[in-house]
Amino acid sequence: MSGGSGLWLARTPFTPETNRWYHLAVTRQGTVFTTWIDGVPGTTSTDSTVIPNSVAPLTIGQAEGLGYFNGQLDEVSLYNRALSAAEIQSIINAGAAGKCLTVAPPTAPVLQIAQQPEDPGEVFLFWPGDATGFGVESKTNILQAGWDTLSTPVARTNGLFYITDPITTAQKIYRLNHP
Repeated sequence: MSGGSGLWLARTPFTPETNRWYHLAVTRQGTVFTTWIDGVPGTTSTDSTVIPNSVAPLTIGQAEGLGYFNGQLDEVSLYNRALSAAEIQSIINAGAAGKCLTVAPPTAPVLQIAQQPEDPGEVFLFWPGDATGFGVESKTNILQAGWDTLSTPVARTNGLFYITDPITTAQKIYRLNHP
């Protein structure tokens, strides 16, 4: 409904079957509303009504004054723009895998170690300059719980990230960590 006047927008005939999931969407691009059922555009209508209170509480599953939705909702999303037909179709194609995105952690680059040429009492630990946000940790015993932080993420210099660490009599194990 629009503006409380009882005007229905983009009303698409739909008779759902029980025990079946559907992908339902409504897009608004400017003044054009389009309904979508399983990726197929339904009715399109136009209304220039401005959303009267964009910070009012949002109710999902209840039509204003008409009752409640009797069923289940999954992966409800609101976007700050109208999704394209291709974007809607990609959500449908995801099927039971869902549209929830998982972000893989960054792949750790290879940490290289060399003796510091200017100071033989230090090791030079370096890794490629395109691997941002990594820091170096160390321990003296592989069975030791936890790691000691040698550096937090460091800045790039001459195309590499690097730190130095004093050489001691104890064996040290190093790793890169992305907090």
